This record gives sequence, structure tokens and C-alpha cells, in this order.
Amino acid sequence: MKNKKLLIIFFILFSAVIYYGCKKDGFDFSKITTTMEWNPNFALPVGHGTLDMRDLVRDYDSLHLFNWDNTGFLFIMYYDSIRSIPASSLFKISDQNMNESFVRSQAEMSAAGFTQAGTSVSFSETNIYPLSFMPSDASFDSIYIKEATFSLNVSSTFLHTGKITITFPSIKKNGLPYSKEVNINTATGTFDQTVVFYDMFGYKMDLSTTAAHHGELPLQIGVQLTHSGAPVTAGGISVNASLSNIKYISVFGYFGNQVVLFEGDSVNLNMFSEAFDGGFYFEDPQVKIKLKNSFGMPVRFFLNSLSALSTINQTSTNISGSGVPTITNPKNIAYPNVYSQYGHTIKDSIVLNRNNSNIAQAIGISPEYVFFQGTGVLNPALSYTNFITENSAISAEVEVQLPLWGWADGLALQDTEKFDFSKFYHDYHGHVLKRSLFRIYSENGFPVDIALQLYFARHDTIFDTYQIKDSLIIINPVIVPGGNLGSDGTVVSSNSNTSDIVMNEAKLAKMHQDKVTHIFYKAVFKTTGAPNRSVKFYNNYKIKLHVGVQLEFDANTIIIQNLGDFD
Repeated sequence: MKNKKLLIIFFILFSAVIYYGCKKDGFDFSKITTTMEWNPNFALPVGHGTLDMRDLVRDYDSLHLFNWDNTGFLFIMYYDSIRSIPASSLFKISDQNMNESFVRSQAEMSAAGFTQAGTSVSFSETNIYPLSFMPSDASFDSIYIKEATFSLNVSSTFLHTGKITITFPSIKKNGLPYSKEVNINTATGTFDQTVVFYDMFGYKMDLSTTAAHHGELPLQIGVQLTHSGAPVTAGGISVNASLSNIKYISVFGYFGNQVVLFEGDSVNLNMFSEAFDGGFYFEDPQVKIKLKNSFGMPVRFFLNSLSALSTINQTSTNISGSGVPTITNPKNIAYPNVYSQYGHTIKDSIVLNRNNSNIAQAIGISPEYVFFQGTGVLNPALSYTNFITENSAISAEVEVQLPLWGWADGLALQDTEKFDFSKFYHDYHGHVLKRSLFRIYSENGFPVDIALQLYFARHDTIFDTYQIKDSLIIINPVIVPGGNLGSDGTVVSSNSNTSDIVMNEAKLAKMHQDKVTHIFYKAVFKTTGAPNRSVKFYNNYKIKLHVGVQLEFDANTIIIQNLGDFD
């Protein structure tokens, strides 16, 4: 691996500073080297390269925070989900128990002609059972069953055989009602049998066939006894039926007036997770609440809280304004129509921007977090035309969008590089380095000015500390001026510039004497015209950079140094 030279500093500074807003974890130097090309035809050639915004996003945006619209305008997006509330957690069908008994005296049996072996007698009853639901004020009209358990216990004290027929006339599939038979196959008077069925998939439970028109289920029980030849005595038959574990494909009716809480959470704005000097301003930051509703019923939504918090600056701001839905000014969420949009998911949104909220001021405190908590009110107007499916849910996702339209001033980037100056001070013949010149030629199409300051230090290995020995004062620290702007803050042309950084004999000798081992470098950048002018960033912005170095030794030699690979 070849030694790192000063050139890497300039190239790293350029690429990293431009990318400052989204960089999280430190530089990956290997990615920077891939863009360099060597060309010995340059005057004072060392290297050159071109970068555009798409390159930077592709190489560094591992969190996929950067996006652009169809014009190429860039924005940073953070998001988090409040909560998805499924229908199954709000609407349930309780287990239903239906119990009937038939008691007949000897006289009643004889009067019915049940007097000798082989004769038969029949009797039946139809009863209506109100179903229970969650919530308690819900009243369903129809249920399409996905699965259910039908349990049936039959006992008889008659000394005769027969059969019991249990029928739900309003639970049908392919036009036929759900019906089961139990044979009384002993004439001992002690018959008792329990059977369980799991075959209700695809049946429709119509709860609107009674006088109430909703929420009631009729049940028919028919009994037929066959005379066994035993004496006719009084007896009875008990039927205990239950519907349990009812799961639905879809349900229609009224689902009650409910208040549901979307659990609070926060969006983490990582770019503000560390303190930094300087200032910045976003012209139009936005908070977008993306709502999805597949409940076939009206829902009102409002925020219990929405605030920005900076733990670093120890301040917070409540986000308010006409666009923020509140309990007194809620958002009526769009929902699927019961007649034409069954099974659909309807999307809706709430957008907070500089025109309807104080979001710009809230982002101005550099918050690491945006906190939120919401509430939904189902059927606020007591509508009766509701439906749900097994997959119905209502969800809310919060996005914080930071369009790259604004200004930044005095933001600094600092880092350290190993730089064993003793390896540079003499050439291969022992000649002493008397003068060095770095020339940086740039064609900058980004709306960013970059300034540079270098500090030379020696590493104390015993105490693991750094001692600053000298600094390089650059007369014009803006080594890469920003592009030329149009009236709307968009770059209309690149800005060409040549910057020279010279180190004289005295400076070089002192660095050698001080045994410099490291360079601390600090890059400060600001957007063009900041803070009096805002700029816009697009994905087609690019910069060209050409760097050369000239070294002069005491033998009156001038060497155009090939600095090797940047690794």
C-alpha cells in the first residue's frame, strides 16, 4: 500500500462535504478512489475526477434517505409507522349458546297417536337468539363465515328411538340451510350424545330475517320419535347447541361508535444526532401522515400530540397550525364505499408545510425526534352502512420530508489523517524539500462553497494524545467556490476556479523538526449566498476536480510527484 499524500485530503473533503447532510458513519476511502483517473498529460498532474449527486447518493446513502421527484429535485425522507389497527382486534363475534328442551306427558303422547310399536310422533320449535358482538353496541346484518365450531349435545329420557334435526334457516350455502341430524339409537331412556362440526366455511349468516332486521339468529329444532314397543311414559329431550370460535371473511352491518388510539412513537432524524457549528434553514420542510383505510365506515382522525425534540439543544417545539388535525378540527378519513369498493383500501393523507403549520420553526431547532400520537373515531355520525373483511385495517405512517431547498452556513467537517512527514522531507537522493505547491482546479456545479484549514500534529504514543505543532493558514480559504445561481436558487452554470496552496522552506523545516505524524483538517462549507439566499439541489449537479502537486528540493530539482493510489 502506498503512502497517503495531501491530495487525498482535498478529494475527501470535496466529496464528503458535499455529502455532509446524509453521511452517518465516517468516510469509506475506497469508494472515493474508484472515481479517480490518472493522466500524465496534465500540467502538474496528480489526479482528476468528476462526481455528481447521483454518484454520492448511490455510494453513501445506505439508509436510502435521499429521494428525488420527476424533475430531479432532491429531498431527504425519514419515516415511521404509528400503528396498523386490524379489524380483528376491534370487531369480534362472541360465542353463542342456544339451549332448548322438549317435555311431553303420557297423555300428550297418547293424544298424538303414539300408542303402539311402529307409530311415530313429531314436534318442533323455532326460537330466535340475539347474538352478542364486540363492541357491545354493534349490530351485524350478515356474516360470511371463514370458520366456526358448531357443538351439539342431545339427551333423551324417552324409552323410544328417533332423531333430532337442528336447522339454522338463515345460515345458507348455495341456497341450502345449515342443518344437522342426531339419531337417538337407544330406547333405554338414558341417551346422551355430543357431536362437534367444523364445516361452516363459506356459509352466509343472515341476521336480518327477523322482525328486528339485524343481530338475531333463528334456530329450528325438530324431533321425531318412533315407538319401540315399550310403555309410553312422560319424557323429555334436551338440546344444547353452541357456535364458537367464529371467524369471518366479511361482515356487514353497524359496527358501533368506537374511539381507538394509535400508539405514540417517534421519527428519528439521524442527521441532527450530533451537535455542529453553523446554521441552516429549510425553506419548506414537511410532515406527511399517510393514512390507509379498508374499514367500510367513516373514521375521524386527530393528533393528540405532535412535537419536535432536540436533546442536544435541550429544547422542544409543539407543531401546530391550521393543517394539524385536532379534536375540534379532525380529519375525516376517506373510506371504501359499501356498494362499489368492497375489499378496497383507500389512501388519504395529511400534509403539514410552511403554509399551514409552524413545521419550519420546529425543524429549525435541529430535532433528533418528531413525536406523535393519534386517535381515530369510528362511526362518528352513527352510520349503519358498514362493512369489514378479514384483512381490513386502518394504518397511519408518518413521514418527515426535508426538501433540499434552503441555506447552510458555517457547517464544519473535521477528521484526522496519518501523515509521517519524515517520509516526504527528503527525496531518494537525500535532497531536502524546500517548497511544495498544491494546485486545485475545480468546475463546481454544486451551490456550495468549500473552505479548508490544515493543522499539523505529533502523536504521543505514551499518553495517546496529539500535540498541535503548526497550522497552514490559507489566504483564500474558499478553495472550491459554488456554482452560479439563477433567480430561483438553481445552479445555471458551473463556477471555474484555481486555488494554490504553498508551503515554504521554513514551514517545511519546522514540520520536520516537530516530527509531524498527523494532519487535522477542517472543512467549512456554506451554500452560495447564505444566509441571504436559498438554493435548490438537483440530482444532475456535478463537479469536476483536477489536482496537481509540485515539489522543489535543494538540488534545484522540481518533481511532479505521482502520489499513487488513494487507499
